[in-house]
Amino acid sequence: MESQRDGHYKEALRYLYGLQKYGIKFGLSKTTNLLRAVGDPHLGQNYIHIGGTNGKGSVAAFAANVLQQAGYRVGLYTSPHLVSFRERFKIDGIPISKGEVVQLVEEIRRGVVESEPPTFFEFTTAMALLHFARQGAEVAVMEVGMGGRLDATNVITPLISIITNISMEHQFFLGKTLLEITREKAGIIKEGVPVITGAWQSKVLEYLRDVSGKKKAPFFRVGRDFRYRTTQQGLYYRGRRWSLGPLKLEIGRA
Repeated sequence: MESQRDGHYKEALRYLYGLQKYGIKFGLSKTTNLLRAVGDPHLGQNYIHIGGTNGKGSVAAFAANVLQQAGYRVGLYTSPHLVSFRERFKIDGIPISKGEVVQLVEEIRRGVVESEPPTFFEFTTAMALLHFARQGAEVAVMEVGMGGRLDATNVITPLISIITNISMEHQFFLGKTLLEITREKAGIIKEGVPVITGAWQSKVLEYLRDVSGKKKAPFFRVGRDFRYRTTQQGLYYRGRRWSLGPLKLEIGRA
């Protein structure tokens, strides 16, 4: 027999998946409005923002694990999920509970303007940001959904922005050329916030470097400013030291 909790959870999922009929719509206004209605929980929080074409989820999971091993309470927001919707929102590796999903959906839903309904991803991003703030996450790792500039996750101001790599993808939404796609993904670069990339194409690097320079954002490249390799014994790092703002965490040896 289905429990009342499970019934409420299934009802919450029906509402969320019902938002998929609105498709993919880029822009920050709806996510911003949803967050404003619940008190702007994302403001003043610590984030790591991860975009790029491939490897976003793996890098996000790795970053969250490193931070957790350093003793921090860490939020992790990724998509899509593999088995359970709850996988999208984790605190210290533990998925959100069914009850918390229900509570967040009910609360955020009250801020929805019927004439301007949010997309599925806009709503779930607001859920993640509210959940991490409520759960006292000391830092949250946020994976971009698609693109970057107008992705719902771009309402945050992170401690560091990571662009894993850039190649041709989602051309209908992001642009027909590599440079057009790069412009969208470079949209997560913020004023004064360090940027790390594993991109390798010269025109991509030139554009990312130019945007970073204009925004006075320190720019670092994998393979130039630092290197790493993995073995069965662990990960070996060589390069500069990293300090993530207010986090008492240092990575690497000079």
